[in-house]
Amino acid sequence: MPKARALPVHSGGVEDREEDARREREARLGRTLCGRYTIEALIGVGGMATVYRGKHRNGHKVAVKVLNRDL
Repeated sequence: MPKARALPVHSGGVEDREEDARREREARLGRTLCGRYTIEALIGVGGMATVYRGKHRNGHKVAVKVLNRDL
């Protein structure tokens, strides 16, 4: 009988998607959306969206919610 092969610890899939999502969240920091809202910091991550602290071009503080791509 042939020997069974061990599966790699990281087979891709979920870990790769989570890493891609983390990189995408970090890449948004410092960007300006619609010429009005600058993303300053990450506030939180949930199952449906990511929330950032931002600033409107007029100086007002805002929260910016970005829906996850998977939706």
